[in-house]
Formats: sequence, structure tokens, C-alpha cells
Amino acid sequence: SDAALINNVIADNTTSASTGSGVAIHRSAPHLLHNTIARNGGNQGYGVTVASYLGDSSSAVLTNTILSGHKWGIYVSSGNTATLESTLWDNTLDWFGPGTIVTGTHNTWGDPLFAADGYHLMNSSAAIDVGVSAGVVADIDGQPRPNGLGYDVGADEFSPLFADGFETGDTSAWSGVTP
Repeated sequence: SDAALINNVIADNTTSASTGSGVAIHRSAPHLLHNTIARNGGNQGYGVTVASYLGDSSSAVLTNTILSGHKWGIYVSSGNTATLESTLWDNTLDWFGPGTIVTGTHNTWGDPLFAADGYHLMNSSAAIDVGVSAGVVADIDGQPRPNGLGYDVGADEFSPLFADGFETGDTSAWSGVTP
């Protein structure tokens, strides 16, 4: 299938199979835009696997992706292709395999600095303002993209908190007490 996956968090999955414990792409050509793929483990510890199935190859395009916390970020088997643009890498080994891996011109290495929920970005995250325009105008929470100097990679677009401690700036939640 030629599915489009936009603003998804694929995290903390495990498998005993030899394919990707995060995303296994077989016999398809999906486009993944602004996805956070993090901390998936198991047998091989792949964040993403791109492979053939019953002789049909796969060709995946990943744009503005966080690949973090895996033994291997992405594995591409022979005869298959993965094209990545604007990726934040933070794995033991970022990519490998006998297939074609095109990493594009915008790559960043560093800590995504996730909040306690495991996918929202914290201030000083290496994912902030390092993405490219991919035609996605809102993040996983419906907040506008970009917010700041550029597009953030991953499912979340970082928004600094307002005085009320909420991202919305809803003044009804304020205590009314002046410090």
C-alpha cells in the first residue's frame, strides 16, 4: 500500500519476530511524515524495517522523523529502498543493511529530550527547528507548524508554556494571585 502516516508516535513496542519492532514495511511504498519512532525493542531492536515480501519490494519515504532509542534505527534489506529527509538520529547504530538507504541533506544527531509522556519535546531538544516543510500544518495535538524558527521533527511541535503552565495560554486557569 502507499499509505501516508502523519504525526504518529510509535514507541515502547517489543517483538520476538525478526522484523521491526517499531515499524515493519513490507510490500509497500508508504510516506511517513512527522513521526516519532522511539524505544522499540525486542529480537532485533529495529526502529524501522524495510523489506520485501513474496518477491515484492518496498520503498519508504520518511520526512521529519525522530528515530531514537533503538539498537538499530533503520534496517533496509536487499532490493528495497528507504529515503529519509530531516531525521533526528539517536540510536546505537542509526542505519544499516544491504538495501538502498538515502539519508538526505538534513540530518541531526542528538537527544530528543522527551517529556515524561515519552514524545512531547522539551526545551533544548535536538528536534526543535531542524525539520523541513512537508505540507503538514499541525502537530499531533493540533498545534500549528511551524512554531518558532522552523519545523520540528517528530510528531510534536514544541510550544513554550504560558504563565498558566498550559500550552494554550488559557487565563481562566490563573490563580489571580500576583507574586
